[in-house]
Amino acid sequence: DRWPQIERLFRACGDARGCWCGFWYRPNREFRAGWGEGNRRFFKSLIEDGMEPGVIAARDGEAVAWWGVAPRAKQERLARSRVLAPVDDAAVWSITCFVVAKEHRRQGLMRPLISAAVAHAGACGARIVEAYPIDPHRKLSSAELYTGTLAASLDLGFKEVARRSPHRPIVRLGLERHDG
Repeated sequence: DRWPQIERLFRACGDARGCWCGFWYRPNREFRAGWGEGNRRFFKSLIEDGMEPGVIAARDGEAVAWWGVAPRAKQERLARSRVLAPVDDAAVWSITCFVVAKEHRRQGLMRPLISAAVAHAGACGARIVEAYPIDPHRKLSSAELYTGTLAASLDLGFKEVARRSPHRPIVRLGLERHDG
């Protein structure tokens, strides 16, 4: 029921209007061929099939930000990446992309959205949440911050577990479960 809000948010945000989070789910050839409308249809099909691939931040009833989070196993590009390849065989949920409406950037949404993504993953049964933030070596544009920052992840209790690239660590947060 939030699809119209998500659609407006993505259409208004630079690369998001072409990517539609398809980057993480689709082989490169399909992703590039689907840039724009094809990736939008793919993303919508995920939602129509019952997947909840992220969390939304809303103000006054309108989506202002999005953070993608889903089981790592469903995001096939992560398995094929040299830099972001699995650290081990643990079943993890992966926080991937961050989309914020231009007029709501630089207002402190990153940490609350990371927390919301963690809460969503936990509510869905995740025991470990993984993220792939940037460890900036220079001032970055908002387009380069689509995976979040290392500082924000560390502030929220994530721990670095691997680094195969100077500026792209893999961080994890273990979630406590209290069953019964």
